[in-house]
Amino acid sequence: MHKYCPEEVYREYSVYVKKCVSLLSRKYNWNAGQDDREDIEQYAWEKLFSGALERFRGDCRLGSYIYMVVRSAFIDHMKKFTDTHLVSGDSAVESLTCEDSTHDRMYAEDIKKETERILGNMSAEKQYIFMAVARDGYTQEQVARNLGITQSTVSEHLANVRRILRQELLKKFPESFN
Repeated sequence: MHKYCPEEVYREYSVYVKKCVSLLSRKYNWNAGQDDREDIEQYAWEKLFSGALERFRGDCRLGSYIYMVVRSAFIDHMKKFTDTHLVSGDSAVESLTCEDSTHDRMYAEDIKKETERILGNMSAEKQYIFMAVARDGYTQEQVARNLGITQSTVSEHLANVRRILRQELLKKFPESFN
């Protein structure tokens, strides 16, 4: 964990936070007014100074981490107003899972690498079960037949792997799972 002085972080990143909010508003075609943008910025700073900054582990650049906090604040705020603030009829909230910005791609790559690392510490059987179901689209019954075990055993292993992944990823990327 790194120690950061909140005043220094605010001075160094306040313009960046404003730009992130503007970028996200354009990216998701959300007609955010000045009051909304300021609310999002304030909420992002509240999140940072009430624990998110202390949880930053230095696994990525601080700017990338701050972007993820701002994005989380943006999503939270936008969800409150989706009916009144969307420019078009399509749901901008649904498009928030898109990973087309540089920061989103970098963060997604970090999460992917961490997932692979966590899976690498599991037994070959658990790795196979998870990858066969999650990546390759096999059913639990098909995996059970391939391994010569029961479907309920596959289900138990799959639940266990998902639980471990969720716990470990939440520790490393807390702002991604709000």
